[in-house]
Amino acid sequence: MANVKRLDWVDSARGIAIIAVFCGHFITPDRRLEIFCYSFHLQLFFLISGFFFKHNLTFKAFLLGQTKRLLIPLIFFGILNILLFDFFQNKTSSDLWGQFISIFTGFKNHPAGELWFLASLFTVSLTYYSLNKVVKNKHILLVAYLIVYLGGKLPTIKEFLSHFTFMNIHDIPNYLLFYALGDYIFSHLRNFQYDLQSSLNKRITHACGLILFFCAYAIFTFTPDWYITYGFNMPSPVVYDIYRLLLTLIIIGAVIYVSHLISEFKILSEIGKNTMILMGLEIIIKNISLNFMDMFSINIHLNNALQVVIYCLLLIFIVKLTSFKFFNKSVPFLIGRS
Repeated sequence: MANVKRLDWVDSARGIAIIAVFCGHFITPDRRLEIFCYSFHLQLFFLISGFFFKHNLTFKAFLLGQTKRLLIPLIFFGILNILLFDFFQNKTSSDLWGQFISIFTGFKNHPAGELWFLASLFTVSLTYYSLNKVVKNKHILLVAYLIVYLGGKLPTIKEFLSHFTFMNIHDIPNYLLFYALGDYIFSHLRNFQYDLQSSLNKRITHACGLILFFCAYAIFTFTPDWYITYGFNMPSPVVYDIYRLLLTLIIIGAVIYVSHLISEFKILSEIGKNTMILMGLEIIIKNISLNFMDMFSINIHLNNALQVVIYCLLLIFIVKLTSFKFFNKSVPFLIGRS
């Protein structure tokens, strides 16, 4: 956990998050893996994005930076997915235009629906930047974002926000809190010198990490709604939303702890550095693999979490071999890099 490894553990956390995204899009009979992944994967991405929020940029510089890092990949991968799956299915020009417009209006019926994250992150980051210029007290803002998060779960507010689909404005209450939390805690995580801690503090750190890990495992094993089996019910929707938020934070804490432990695992770190490529090609590689197996009459049945994880790791490895070097060396601007 020394300073030299700090970016490694962040990349490892990204790697875990993108693996969870791949896995979460498969449904197993008991749905435990899907439910578990959806409990934290995109929230973790927003939190990690908040790690690198820059307070000292002008609005123009911030907007240009986010456009380069998010909007250009969003448009490129959105069009790429349209061409590969709609054009070859004999879609009309109006269908193709509608798919292109859907990149900016919530990704309804878009072949690469998972790219909605980039549009939401763009909107959330601009919102966070603007609010930070108005209110300087980060503690007050964090409390306000918590209230916005809980308020956004109310049916009437959710219904009202559902009409604001452009660049996924309706997602702001769901993810602004996690982006802000990332900005809020990163200075503490970055400055934490594990090797300089006393033996007692090291043991406390590992004890807390292990508790988070086993709690996360329990959430996966029993699912977040385990209490229903025993006849219990949440007293109110607000209490339920707070409960689910706590579960999400527990899983994220466990991922951060594990990411520190395995920060020297370079393959996971490399996966984390290339999440943009993996996100943009996820649907493409999944469809290609399924069509390839159909061609040879190979039936694949993913009946449990382990099978899904292995299959997703195989797909990610294929993307790594075929695409990482090309995008990073030949067209880095298409994945938000210089």
